[in-house]
Amino acid sequence: MSAPPTPDFGELARRLGAERAAAEPQALARLAELVGIVYRLRDPDGCPWDRSQSVDSMALNLVEEAAETHEAVANGDDAHVAEELGDTLMNVVLIARIAEQEGRFDLGRVAAGIAEKLVRRHPHVFGDRQAADQQEALASWNEPKSQEKAAAAEGGA
Repeated sequence: MSAPPTPDFGELARRLGAERAAAEPQALARLAELVGIVYRLRDPDGCPWDRSQSVDSMALNLVEEAAETHEAVANGDDAHVAEELGDTLMNVVLIARIAEQEGRFDLGRVAAGIAEKLVRRHPHVFGDRQAADQQEALASWNEPKSQEKAAAAEGGA
């Protein structure tokens, strides 16, 4: 029995979601601005602190910023949540930029990977499955996740 064809996750995401994002030019422009700022900070004549960071050092900062985001959410302070989410996002962009400069991966790969995973793990939204409630949605998410883990175990054995 042959496996069903693998969907083009990028096409699904573009068709079913990314076109909505394109209708938010200010948000996309602000994301592009952030990426540009982070790239500038890593330039040879950029910020000495930012240039001295590594993926490892920034991973520690990422954990700290995520914890601060969690605390702001718990406190119900939306202004602080937005600020801490910004700090967390900056850390993600900076880690990806450092990795790109080291020839490891880049922000495009990070974004494409999570976009594909979200589409793949939401067959009840992007595929032919149905989810009437939260429990069915979670079951729908877990099925491809279990299949991915099983395939990885087979490939790694």
